Amino acid sequence: MKTESMTSSGVENLIQRLREQGVEAGQSSAEKIVLDAQKRATWIVEEAELEAKQLINNAKIQADAHQKAGEDALKLAMRDVLLKLRDTLLESFSQDVQRVVGQKMEQEAFLERLILQLAADVTQ
Repeated sequence: MKTESMTSSGVENLIQRLREQGVEAGQSSAEKIVLDAQKRATWIVEEAELEAKQLINNAKIQADAHQKAGEDALKLAMRDVLLKLRDTLLESFSQDVQRVVGQKMEQEAFLERLILQLAADVTQ
C-alpha cells in the first residue's frame, strides 16, 4: 500500500509540477503578449502623432498658399480698378477739355483776342 501511496503521491506531484509549469508558461506567454501589445500600442500612437503633424503641416502650407493666392488676386483686382479709374478720368478730362475748347473757339471775341495776342507775341 505504501507503494501505491507513493506512486499516487508521485503522480500527484508530477501533475502538480506540470500544472505549475503550465501556469508559469501561461503567465510568461501572457506577459509577453501584454508587452508586445504595449509596444504595438506605443508605436501606433507615435505613428498617429507623426501623421497628425504631417497633416497639420500640409494644411498650413495649403492655407498659406490660399492666402497668398487671395492676396495676389486682390492686388491684381486693385491694379485693374486703378487702371480703369485712370482711363475713365482721362477720357472724361479729355472730353471736358474738348468741349470747353470747342465752346471757346466758337466765341468770336475770344478768337479775336487770341489772334491779337499771337500777333503781338510774334512781332516782339
